[in-house]
Amino acid sequence: DGADSLLGDAGNDSLLGGLGNDFLLGGAGNDILVGGLGDDSFYGGAGRDLAQFLGSISVTVNLGYTTKQNTGHGLDCLIQIENVVSGAGNDLLVGNWFDNTLNAGAGNDSILGEAGNDILQGGEGDDRLFGGVGQDQLIGDAGDDILNGGLGDDSMSGGVGLDTLTGGDGNDFLRGGEDNDILAGDLGNDWLLGEAGRDSISGGDGRDTLDGELGNDTLTGGFDADCFVFSFGADRITDFGFTQNDQIILDSTVLSSVRGMTTQQVIELYALDRGADVVFEFGGGNSLTISGVPDLNSLWSNLFIM
Repeated sequence: DGADSLLGDAGNDSLLGGLGNDFLLGGAGNDILVGGLGDDSFYGGAGRDLAQFLGSISVTVNLGYTTKQNTGHGLDCLIQIENVVSGAGNDLLVGNWFDNTLNAGAGNDSILGEAGNDILQGGEGDDRLFGGVGQDQLIGDAGDDILNGGLGDDSMSGGVGLDTLTGGDGNDFLRGGEDNDILAGDLGNDWLLGEAGRDSISGGDGRDTLDGELGNDTLTGGFDADCFVFSFGADRITDFGFTQNDQIILDSTVLSSVRGMTTQQVIELYALDRGADVVFEFGGGNSLTISGVPDLNSLWSNLFIM
C-alpha cells in the first residue's frame, strides 16, 4: 500500500497499485491499470490500455489532458490511455482523439466521446452521453438517459428507462428500448426503432425509417421521403406526405391479419375514413392512424406489405 512502481511486459498485463502514489507502466499489449487512491501516474504504452477507477467515489477523467488532473482518487496523470472504467459514483468521463471505450458504471454519469469512433456506456443511473465526432456507439442501460450522437454515423440504445435519443448529423441507428422514449434522428438518413413503450419518434431531415414496434407510438417523418413501418400497437403517423413519396410498410411477420393479402384487400377490409384521418383497424388492439390523408384510394401506391 505504499508508493509502488509496477512495470508490465510485452503481454496483456493487469497492474494494481493500491494505496499510495503509484507509477504504473503497461508497456506493449492491452493492459489494465488500477491506481487506487493516491497521486498515480498511468502510462499505457503501446496497445489499447484501460485505466480503472474502482469504488463509489465520483470520478472525473479527461483523456485529453496529459498533465495531472484531480480524478477524485488523487492527482493522477494518464498518458497513452484509450479506455476508462469507473465505479458507482456520479462520474464525468471525457475521451480524446483516439477510439475510446468509456464505461461509467452505476451512478448519474456524463460521458463525452470527443473525436474518434467511441463506445460510451452509462450503466445504471440517469446518464448523459454525447458521442462527438466519429462513428460512435452509445448505450444508456438502466435509468432515464439522454444520448446524443453528434457528428458521424452513430448507433445508440436507450435501454430501460425514459430515454431521449438524438442522432445528430449522420446516418444514425436509434433504439429506444423499454419504457416511453423520445427519438429524434436529426440530420441524415436514420433508422429509428421505438421498441416497447409509448414512444415519440421523429426523423428530421433525410430519408428515414421509423418503426414504433411495441407500444402506442407517434411517428413524424420530417423532410424528404420517409418509410413508416407498422407491426403492433396503436400508432399515429402525423405528417404522411404524398408529394415527398413517403411509404408505409405493414410488417406481416408480426401483423398476421395482413399476411398473404394484397394492398387493395388490406385497404378494403381494414381502412376507415375518419375526418381528416385514415384509420386501419386490424383487430387485437392493433391500429394505425394516418393524419391528413384526403381519401383511402390515395394510399394504394404508397402502402406495402412486407
